[in-house]
Amino acid sequence: TSVFISWRPSLSWNSQDSSRPMVMSARELPPLESFGHRQQLLLGLAEPQRVDPEDPSSEIVESDRLIIEESHRLASLPPHQRPLELQRALHHLAVQDSLERLPATLDDTGERTLMPAHPPASVTLAELSIALSEVDGQWQFSASQTSTVDTAVRPIHLATSTLVALLAGQSGVDSPAVTGPQIDADGVTVDSTTLTIALPTTSEIHAASISLDSFSVSVFSDATGWEEIVIDSVTFDSTTMQIELVLDVAPAGELTRIIARGTGPTPLLGIDLLPLAGKLGQTAASDSGQDFVITIRN
Repeated sequence: TSVFISWRPSLSWNSQDSSRPMVMSARELPPLESFGHRQQLLLGLAEPQRVDPEDPSSEIVESDRLIIEESHRLASLPPHQRPLELQRALHHLAVQDSLERLPATLDDTGERTLMPAHPPASVTLAELSIALSEVDGQWQFSASQTSTVDTAVRPIHLATSTLVALLAGQSGVDSPAVTGPQIDADGVTVDSTTLTIALPTTSEIHAASISLDSFSVSVFSDATGWEEIVIDSVTFDSTTMQIELVLDVAPAGELTRIIARGTGPTPLLGIDLLPLAGKLGQTAASDSGQDFVITIRN
């Protein structure tokens, strides 16, 4: 018979003598409370708190609901506006989180401690998994199974150099480029009854950049091959964030191909004068632009 025993030794401090840490079992001490709930919630790293913590279907507390609404507002902003707005929101929430980190008060004496948590508090150092085997009615360290030390459970702060590299964009991780408006391919609709095509965009299109030359619509049939359809008019609705093409005839045939130009001499531009950057999710150089192309089976 073999068993594994897991134990998490922790470093703890005493309010009377903070210079003498002790190594104790984490089972004897409550873990440190998580910090920065508001910031983590904004970034989608934490679950919202409920009015009834025991009931996951109960209403979200008002303060967390407002943070979720703010995260939705940030997600709806044009890409070039998000970083600064996110920085402002994080700073605001970080201040609120930090104001809650007051020194703890001892229940018996009312004395303030040096730390926000009630002493003794713990910081987990590792998880020890010890393999034991029963031999002749006695437990011994197992010779056939390996005991392990897992330090990955230890809470840490990111190194300052890592944070600086991330902020400077030198982490090696591709950061979203600042691009012009994009078209959501999943939202494109073709209405043969009204002879219209709707192209939803992620941000506003500059009115002066909209022209018939910036678009093309063609259809393919087995009998005649490709034929281009005349576009009668093009408009942009800033309320619905949608480009609408009005066609001369309804699309017929097996395929309809739609192109909105972000390249060439007359690309569509955003209000920040950045050219169209193709489909939503594509990566394009901010000043080069990219065509939006979609082929729809009729």
